[in-house]
Amino acid sequence: MIKEGHIFRGIGQPVELRLRELIEPNYGRMRWTFELFIDGQQVLNDLIGANSYLLPDLDGFQFLSKSEEYAFFPLEGRGLVLHLGAGIYHDLLPYEMSNNDFVSNHFLGEYLVVNYRREIQIHHMTEAKTQRVVFASGQYHIMDSSFSLDDGLWITYKDLESYQTKKGKYDLESEAWIEAEMS
Repeated sequence: MIKEGHIFRGIGQPVELRLRELIEPNYGRMRWTFELFIDGQQVLNDLIGANSYLLPDLDGFQFLSKSEEYAFFPLEGRGLVLHLGAGIYHDLLPYEMSNNDFVSNHFLGEYLVVNYRREIQIHHMTEAKTQRVVFASGQYHIMDSSFSLDDGLWITYKDLESYQTKKGKYDLESEAWIEAEMS
């Protein structure tokens, strides 16, 4: 469980994400307030500032890619990718998230995979393109996924009809399950 005051740090990059406080802006809507520092200087802009919040469940959160060239922020509303390489710039993921809880994210080379409760977004960071897999409300709850160019997208999910945990391979081109197995 991540607590107030937790700091996510880079090893090779002078970047820090500091969680300040878990607040409830209104009626059960829990959010983290945070600060971002690069080279010891606080970053404030229209996307990262006093009114920016991170989604509350960060147990499956990976802040930096292995190369530390990219940082991810599961902001309220949309995900944000910060490019820390030559010149700092950002990509706002194109799809808004409302009432769709953040589960986890992971980096794979030039890809960022973001798992929400009913949706997966695969973002190609150098091309700034995002592909999404969306499931109807009440159908599945995504628990985790793995993605590779060779093996495709594997999703671990809870089937909300049978309440069984399953794992399946999902074809991104045909937007259909290829195979599924019970865990």
